[in-house]
Amino acid sequence: MLITISKWCLLIICLACAGCSTLQMPHGLGPAECKSGDCSNGVGSLYSPFAKVTYHGQWDGGEIGSGTYTIDYKGQEFTTLYKDGRPVSGTKFYPHINGELDYFTGEWTQYYDPFSKQTITFPHEGIYHSITGATLTGEFYAIPSRGMFKHIYEENPDTSLRHSIANILFIGKVSYQGEEEITTLAGTNHFIGMPFISSKYSGLKPSDAGMLAQFKRDLKSEQQAQQNARVQDQGNGFDFGKIIAIAATVAVATSDFSDLGPDVSMFSSTMGDFTNTQKTPEQQKASFIQHKEQVTTQVQSNVNKIEQRYAPLPKAKPHSQQTIAKSKPVETKVIAAQPTNINIEASGTTGSYFTYEQALDLSQTNAENKAHSMCRNDHNGRLKANSGNMAKKNCQQKKNEFRCNVTMIFVCQKE
Repeated sequence: MLITISKWCLLIICLACAGCSTLQMPHGLGPAECKSGDCSNGVGSLYSPFAKVTYHGQWDGGEIGSGTYTIDYKGQEFTTLYKDGRPVSGTKFYPHINGELDYFTGEWTQYYDPFSKQTITFPHEGIYHSITGATLTGEFYAIPSRGMFKHIYEENPDTSLRHSIANILFIGKVSYQGEEEITTLAGTNHFIGMPFISSKYSGLKPSDAGMLAQFKRDLKSEQQAQQNARVQDQGNGFDFGKIIAIAATVAVATSDFSDLGPDVSMFSSTMGDFTNTQKTPEQQKASFIQHKEQVTTQVQSNVNKIEQRYAPLPKAKPHSQQTIAKSKPVETKVIAAQPTNINIEASGTTGSYFTYEQALDLSQTNAENKAHSMCRNDHNGRLKANSGNMAKKNCQQKKNEFRCNVTMIFVCQKE
């Protein structure tokens, strides 16, 4: 049966099969040239004329092995830790057909694809940089799928194709042209190894509860297919049902509980008890809004931790320089800059009423999230870990629930 393969598949095949060079770049970046050293069985620098990127490190039969590799791309230097040829932490690139590269920097995870019967390395927590100018900061997940090869696997249960397909999911912050938003993105029939944002027809797209409900239905269908095909579960380690539920919580508008529609029952067991039939519709909606506030606050907090670790600081504004007459040259001394501690006051509150412990914890987390943004954007610094001290606290009680407003002092370390 004829299968239509996208231009991205053709790109991967062409790059992998190019016969003009015995050396190949890692991760499908095309034919390679050895610029220096021993790029076959030693330490050397491997260069891609196609992608204009250089990898430097220890090569084993022309392949990446284990250890730290230095990568140069467009004047930037990246480092990646590999184990047995797979990234553990650091940067990996995704080629577009025009030679431009997306890249992800962060922590990587592995999961087993029961259909292609391969172990897949996939981004987990970090920052994805797209050639569109968008950045995605947060968590990434791949849910194994038969995708467009479903009919092949149904007709031949013992078949394992070379390409792995997955439904992919992102939960975190999208930044584009000065605007930021905590959101959920999702994509179906994604070929592992392709860019996450490639065109208006493929890649990650804004999601809603209906789309994520379909994800969950597909997950159950695929799990059943594994059982029918007698595929052994390799224990991927993720509770995909819970992850999809968290994504749905972020995706649905806070003010409109009805957005969940008939799909609400699919998420109720993991999104909180807001579908309890003993509650009125207003009470159910209030429960959902509470749950969404907790989840969104936690996602923002996680985004901040990822930025602290992997995002470069904004470039400092250049200081004004004094003009020195040429007839009177002045000897200058370079003094290493020392980090400066700056105290930042930030306030946090809750939008809904919670138990006292939940209200206080949420308000403090919101204050810390605000301080992180102020430190990074206003002072070009990083927030010192565990530096928050309570300056003021005010909690209002309504029946047995509370709404808290706190003011805290944090330490911003300016480099």
